[in-house]
Amino acid sequence: MSGSDLRESALSLSHLSEAFSPATPALPLLHNTGAVGFFGIAGQSRIDADQCEHFSEHLVYLFYGRPAYRPNPQALNTSDHGFRPVSILLNPDHVQPIRRVIPLDSGAFFSGLYTDFIPPQLALENFEIPATLEAIQRHIAAFFRENKDYYLGNFNSDLVLKGTQIAGHTYKSIATATGQTELDDRRATIEIHVPLRPSRVD
Repeated sequence: MSGSDLRESALSLSHLSEAFSPATPALPLLHNTGAVGFFGIAGQSRIDADQCEHFSEHLVYLFYGRPAYRPNPQALNTSDHGFRPVSILLNPDHVQPIRRVIPLDSGAFFSGLYTDFIPPQLALENFEIPATLEAIQRHIAAFFRENKDYYLGNFNSDLVLKGTQIAGHTYKSIATATGQTELDDRRATIEIHVPLRPSRVD
């Protein structure tokens, strides 16, 4: 194995799922918002992109197959109707182009919530996977086995990682963290970034 191949195996999460067959069927993409935001989207049949301070571009944030998102994580729990979360399901074949795919919570990364898990020499890019539906499905097959396990957050306990596969071990630690932690279910939910705006919502 060449030096570049060894580095890829150690520091690239996407490298670990290349040999797996895609988990089928494809799951819908979800855009999450609050009740008020939903009626704004419904009124214009469009999801508008917001300026992302971390990636310095206008993006729509979607999630693959799981509604793991809190519109306002700083707010106290409430049962008021206006704050109820709404998930809009989108056909993945109708959402193009995809800018990037990150199988963990990028917001938690930028907020420093992964400092106990991710060595400082690793960047968020080390955990990105190719921006294709097939790559997403291969990731699920490798790290969760099946769609149901991904949805329930059941990590693939049979996955064998070499000691040198640092990105894989780091991702496993994040996905399987137990006890008291600031991380929530978004830690292992596949995050999809779409530039500007996806297709109309019909």
